[in-house]
Amino acid sequence: MCTFDIDPDIRLAHTPPGALYHDPRWFKALVERVHTRTWHGIPIGELPSAPEAMLPWMLLPGCVDEPVLLTRTDDGALHLLSNVCTHRGNVLVERACAGKSIRCAYHGRRFALDGRMLSMPEFEQALHFPRASDDLPRLAVERWGTLAFTSLSPALAFAERAEPGRERLAFLPL
Repeated sequence: MCTFDIDPDIRLAHTPPGALYHDPRWFKALVERVHTRTWHGIPIGELPSAPEAMLPWMLLPGCVDEPVLLTRTDDGALHLLSNVCTHRGNVLVERACAGKSIRCAYHGRRFALDGRMLSMPEFEQALHFPRASDDLPRLAVERWGTLAFTSLSPALAFAERAEPGRERLAFLPL
């Protein structure tokens, strides 16, 4: 894989190497260094409105391919969780549904709608269980008016990232 530099002065711009557009190693590097580190829109139609709603969703299909789960708890709070069990990596929720908790079909781990690990069959006597590492990873959900955004591992805080857009679009009733 070749390298190239991007000068911050746009007047010094040049065409990147052709391999950038077809080499799988470049694609992998872009996914790891850019797509997982920036903010992405959550389709507004995807936001569950009813309490106890669960909606599986794929973050950047064909690119990041991260299974996530949008949930809404009884108190109305929206959560975006990893949709992969912390035990054996099983996808937890396959289709939109409602319920008081999330249950893994593989070994029966149960999670609250905010991602906290609640229980696992036959582990009632286990010491120091569950631990925080057993909880489902949570992704940030940030709002800008009626829009919603998330990131797996943001390089910039959402407020810092969104501020230039807010300034430029302040005249719009967002």
